[in-house]
This record gives sequence, C-alpha cells and structure tokens, in this order.
Amino acid sequence: MVRRMPQNTIETNTWVAPEDDRLLTIEQAAEWAQIRSRTFRKLWARGEGPPRLWIGGSIRIRWGDLKDWATSRPVDELSA
Repeated sequence: MVRRMPQNTIETNTWVAPEDDRLLTIEQAAEWAQIRSRTFRKLWARGEGPPRLWIGGSIRIRWGDLKDWATSRPVDELSA
C-alpha cells in the first residue's frame, strides 16, 4: 500500500521544499503512519522512532526521514 504525504504542507510563494525535505507536525506524521501521535512520543522515550527536529519549540519530522523509518520497520513494530 502506497501512502501519500498529508496535504497540509508548508509552502511559500517563492520556494517549495523538495518533497523529502518537507516538515510535518507529529499529528500529520501520525496520520500518515496510521498510529496515534502519542506513539511517537513513546518511541522517542525508548530511543526509537523517526528522527525529529525541534524548530521554535515545536517538534517536526522530515517527510523523507518518516518514509525511511517506516519502511525499515516490520509492520507489527509500528503498533507500539
């Protein structure tokens, strides 16, 4: 099953980030991965999960990192 990137992405009038460099909120990433946003926090507390960035006090997940992380995990691990 191929999942598409959430539609709520940040774009500016003059520059659009390459697809894999787009930043997602935890909620957007969780929606795509079909898990609760709380699951990401639990994974990070265990030293697992996709890489995350702190930007202005908010956590963002790079789209390319999320895809790479999700495709490298067995399906049953995503339901932490």
